[in-house]
Amino acid sequence: MRHLYVRGIVNPAVVKEVKRRVQSIKTDALYSMGMLEEFIDENPWSLLPSMLNTERPDRTASHIVEGRVAIFLDGTPFAVIVPVTLHSLFHSPEDAALKWQFATLLRYVRLLAVFIATLLPGIYVALTTYHREMIPTDLLIAIAKAKENVPFPTIFELLLMEVSFELIREAGIRVPGIIGNTLGIIGALILGQAAVEAKY
Repeated sequence: MRHLYVRGIVNPAVVKEVKRRVQSIKTDALYSMGMLEEFIDENPWSLLPSMLNTERPDRTASHIVEGRVAIFLDGTPFAVIVPVTLHSLFHSPEDAALKWQFATLLRYVRLLAVFIATLLPGIYVALTTYHREMIPTDLLIAIAKAKENVPFPTIFELLLMEVSFELIREAGIRVPGIIGNTLGIIGALILGQAAVEAKY
């Protein structure tokens, strides 16, 4: 196991803490970066990651130049970058190849997408369950007609939809070869057709 940083840029306290955590690992075998992350993570229950796992050399180099530490494990093609902030998670390696205007716009788009993905399900449940007066009449009638023959509450439908999306995503990643991509496309088409038929 090795760690890489630029002296004079990185905070020495960060390097000292990384060395302390790595040296405190007591195990017979360490064969993946996931295991390493579990051993050195201070708060495993946090929803936000404090480490970034990447196999891209350009991304690793950009983080090292920004004053972070990269940890490498022999036999694995990945690097763990520590520490990372929420702001740094919105950066993409491709941003360096774009003009600052386009890179900034893409970061704002990513930030907007995170807010939409996080808040939209809750807003939908709140509007359709508790604040129906805020929905336009035509849309409210379409939602009521679609829910007429559904015996489940809105929150259950929403959770079922989230699980369905996650299953399609996992199937697209885990199924080998072209079948995985095809499965993801067909799943998206089926869900899109269902949404169209529900007249949302």
